[in-house]
Amino acid sequence: MISHPETAMSFPRSTLLALVFVLTVAGCAAIDMPTLSQQAIDAESRLQFHRTLVRQQKFEQDLLDMIWPLRVKNTHICQNMLGKTLGFSWKVPVQKRGSLSLEEQVANDFYGFQGQPVVTKMASESPAAKAGLQIGDRIASVGTWQHSADRPGKFNDLLGRRLNQLKAKGDVHMDVWRGDERLSLSIAPVDACLVQIEASLDLDVFAYTDGRQIVVSRGLIERLDDEEIRTVIAHELAHCVMGHLRTTVLNTIAGVSIDLAMLAQRVWLGGVFAGLSRDMQAIRLEREADYVSMYLLANAGFDTADRSSLWRKMADESSYVMTGFTTHPHSPERYILLKQAHEEIEAKRKAGQVLLPEGMSRSH
Repeated sequence: MISHPETAMSFPRSTLLALVFVLTVAGCAAIDMPTLSQQAIDAESRLQFHRTLVRQQKFEQDLLDMIWPLRVKNTHICQNMLGKTLGFSWKVPVQKRGSLSLEEQVANDFYGFQGQPVVTKMASESPAAKAGLQIGDRIASVGTWQHSADRPGKFNDLLGRRLNQLKAKGDVHMDVWRGDERLSLSIAPVDACLVQIEASLDLDVFAYTDGRQIVVSRGLIERLDDEEIRTVIAHELAHCVMGHLRTTVLNTIAGVSIDLAMLAQRVWLGGVFAGLSRDMQAIRLEREADYVSMYLLANAGFDTADRSSLWRKMADESSYVMTGFTTHPHSPERYILLKQAHEEIEAKRKAGQVLLPEGMSRSH
């Protein structure tokens, strides 16, 4: 059969598929389904978002309690990122003109903002907790700086900066509203590693750090027990303390320079040197994080005898591939290193020595 160009019809493939879909749907037998009201949909949306906030707050509170002793008992190790902390965090209400979104309305109700910053998480052993601060307290003043209902935005936006100024000088005096009662508190800051921790609601199992913040997934939290999670947190904290992100960036830049030099010769290898220069140091950095994490745990008062069990557990769930370039090696060397680190720590403990990784000075 010959088609004549002036009369032939041609349709894009996507159009044909859409047409088939429409005809298929149109040909299905109709049933009388219940009508969904927007009111019911909004109510269910509110419920689901409220449940999300509950889970998020619990995960982050648990993580904060886990990292707290690691932060305050290792100040001699993380001197390059040392600072004062009160041990609590807060959130502020959304400030904008016009109506709030459904999520913003739920958040306002959940946290109870009333225009003021609200304490949302706090380490159980922190100075803030010992001074009597509670989750849900609304911050009314810090020092002589008062929250104003007429101009709440400035107070809310600059609260962090003001607290940093005050805690650098000594005790922080603040007033909070707890229900209808106004309370005055005085909180003595302590030295700690300045690393924050957050929870991701992602169900995948992972943890990572950007050098200043550690993120732990819901999937990891629900898969591991508390001591296993603490082992992961200590490992990520070690990356922060040792400045591994900076090292990785510098290594990558070195590789990029070679890639660009090759490109100048009209040869492009797809950024292979950037990848190689980054990955060549990956195993060393991971093992260094393992080693330093053992000292972080020991200083915080946790047993280091069987920390390799976590990595064995993770290795059991992944395929073992012999390769020179893998960032998280589930290798015999890893388990032996952790065992030797434990023995090294115990020997120093018996000798009454400061628990400091070999090669690291107290003023590194």
